[in-house]
Amino acid sequence: MDYGLSNHLHKPALLVLFEVQEWGLIGIFYTFSLLSGGWWWLLFLVGPAVSITYFRKQERGNLEHIQVAAGLKEIKGYPPFTATEFEE
Repeated sequence: MDYGLSNHLHKPALLVLFEVQEWGLIGIFYTFSLLSGGWWWLLFLVGPAVSITYFRKQERGNLEHIQVAAGLKEIKGYPPFTATEFEE
């Protein structure tokens, strides 16, 4: 079965200096720190700093592809994660 990919990538949507996916990471760490209490609030400060720095060094869309590989998300119009060959 042949699969095709678009040659055009879109620019990231920025909202107050962060991409939408980065705001999601910040929200996840914030929620976890509120629910856990104690010293876990430090995770809210360190977690986003480490993860955002890591993901900015990776290619665009890396977080989304990790979600696809884990089976948490499907990308409409893209081949399945297990596809070995496709035409551009």
